[in-house]
Amino acid sequence: MSDQLLMQEDLGKKYSETWDVFMSNQKVPYVMDEEEYAVFEEAVTKGMKGVISFEWGMINTAFFISSFRTSRKIKPQEGFKPLALEEEYRPISPERYEKIRKEIYAKIGKAS
Repeated sequence: MSDQLLMQEDLGKKYSETWDVFMSNQKVPYVMDEEEYAVFEEAVTKGMKGVISFEWGMINTAFFISSFRTSRKIKPQEGFKPLALEEEYRPISPERYEKIRKEIYAKIGKAS
């Protein structure tokens, strides 16, 4: 499935994405979040040539080479707490540990 179809799937904004955008005049890619990339992709797919301004700087669409998604994570939802599969770890007291150890050593015939 293409990235464009995947982005249309995400209209509910349940994913947090990071995109790398490569330009011919830069050695290092620009890193964008899903909202910035959506604006940039729309401008590129419509054939707009010019500068797009973001909070962190400007990008000239004429120098665009390629882009790809580097990460995609599910955003935490409000009011949703994932259920733990295991109980929370509670260390046992040193006295109880000694008692259990002595019982086990007695069963296997080992002197403590």
